[in-house]
Amino acid sequence: MNDFDPAELSAFLDGELSPARAGEIEALIATDPGMRSAFEQLKRADQQLKSVAEAAAFRPDIHWPGPARWRAESWLALPLAVVMFAWVTEKLDPAMTTAFFVNTISLVLFIACLAQLALGEMRASRSA
Repeated sequence: MNDFDPAELSAFLDGELSPARAGEIEALIATDPGMRSAFEQLKRADQQLKSVAEAAAFRPDIHWPGPARWRAESWLALPLAVVMFAWVTEKLDPAMTTAFFVNTISLVLFIACLAQLALGEMRASRSA
């Protein structure tokens, strides 16, 4: 068997050794009581550190409004958008009004698509 490096116990625990070397370390742990004891201590320490890290992990508790609320707010924004559109278009040249209308509709559709994507992502993250 090759010379043993104590760091290999950690690599073995993390599954980072080649299959051949992992077999050698496993055989060494099975036959050497000192190695088995060192491995068990390392294993306990690893489990404790993982549980502490899991407990300390930051998970924001965000509650997004439901889809029904988003739709209600959208309907409230529609009259305001119509009034603003009418106010702007009355000051424009008729040729510019058509271009402004097309660009406005494109922008509204783009924003609606982004909102749908965002809602889909929120639903997906809730179900995960």
